[in-house]
Amino acid sequence: MKRMKQAAAGLIALAFVAVLIGYPVANAQSVIKSETSLEGVWTTTVTPRNCETGEQIMPPFDGLLTFNFGGTMAETSSGSAPGARGPGHGVWRRLPGFQTYSMDFLFQRFSPGGLIGTTVVRQEVQIDGSGDAFTSTGTVAIVATDGNVLALICSTSTGARFH
Repeated sequence: MKRMKQAAAGLIALAFVAVLIGYPVANAQSVIKSETSLEGVWTTTVTPRNCETGEQIMPPFDGLLTFNFGGTMAETSSGSAPGARGPGHGVWRRLPGFQTYSMDFLFQRFSPGGLIGTTVVRQEVQIDGSGDAFTSTGTVAIVATDGNVLALICSTSTGARFH
């Protein structure tokens, strides 16, 4: 009986030490991850461009991106009237290279009569060395409800991490 009590006390002490040692390590890893990952909230400025010439074709507009743990994301922007589009939902993943990511999202487009199609955005994102800013390039496809691509626009954007 005495040995069982000693063994139980030893296991409890070992578990307590493991928790104390493990907590700062796990906490430090989460801080490091958030500083070097796309994960988090970013304010953005998007510039629509002609895909062939690279020339700006519309005024830049602001946006907000939220990259969630696990690879999902949410987006909204001032690029369209709020009643003409829904929020963007999508996915992101890390690519080979230093702090390089891809993001793909879509949002639905509406007219007073209802759904008229979707917009599909595909971007490659490069986070700078500070981990607090990014640049991206990519495409924006405007797609009708029947699946036909009505327009393809290229874009560049900059982002700043929201703290």
